[in-house]
Amino acid sequence: MHRRSFFQGLQALTKKHGIYLIGDEVQTGFGATGRFWGHEHWELPAAPDIVTFSKKAQTAGYFFSDAMLRPDKAYQQFNTWVGDTARVIISNAVIDEILSKNLVEHTARVGDIFYEGLAACSSSISEAKSRAHTLPLTLRMPAPC
Repeated sequence: MHRRSFFQGLQALTKKHGIYLIGDEVQTGFGATGRFWGHEHWELPAAPDIVTFSKKAQTAGYFFSDAMLRPDKAYQQFNTWVGDTARVIISNAVIDEILSKNLVEHTARVGDIFYEGLAACSSSISEAKSRAHTLPLTLRMPAPC
């Protein structure tokens, strides 16, 4: 099953059963996949109910589609970067840099070149995951003597 249809089906199931769909964008958010959010590759009808982020954001946190998910005490949200005011200012600067330099589009162009190169040597690759995630590869190598 193609990842896009898998996640679209998963979202439909979660909606049907009243379960929140959580997108973990710690590794894939902020343009790392050629889209600002990795889940954008799934072409969902709506964003996941909760999306977590960190690392490249230089802060950590989540956004959500349901106001009921908003914590009533901000200090109870603990994580790697804690999300204090200084980190939010830094994160805004990171976003401004990404947007002003068109880094998401640049990442998409470089990704296209990379995937073309992979296709050229595809006989050595037995498995490659989708663009919506980091790209783990399984290479065919001759057995050591």
